Amino acid sequence: MDIRIKKAIWRYVKSLGLVVFMSLLGEFIQRRLEPTNLVMLYLLSVVVVASLWGRGPAIFTSIVSVIAFDFLFIPSRFTLTVDNAFIWYLSSPL
Repeated sequence: MDIRIKKAIWRYVKSLGLVVFMSLLGEFIQRRLEPTNLVMLYLLSVVVVASLWGRGPAIFTSIVSVIAFDFLFIPSRFTLTVDNAFIWYLSSPL
């Protein structure tokens, strides 16, 4: 395998790790913040990934972040259904 491909794959793995880290951090602070404020953790991860590793990993991070946020923090937790359309509106900029 070419070294460039390995580096590209590693960027995606690191961006996924950052989403996992933000999810764990959000789990600890969710009692103090509203879910609409927790989405800023994921936005921060997208900005960090975009500035460090480029557009592809940033797009991947934004998609995974929306799914993780919906699955972990939106009421009707641990499902991918959304009860409130306003939450989707807030998640869309990610």
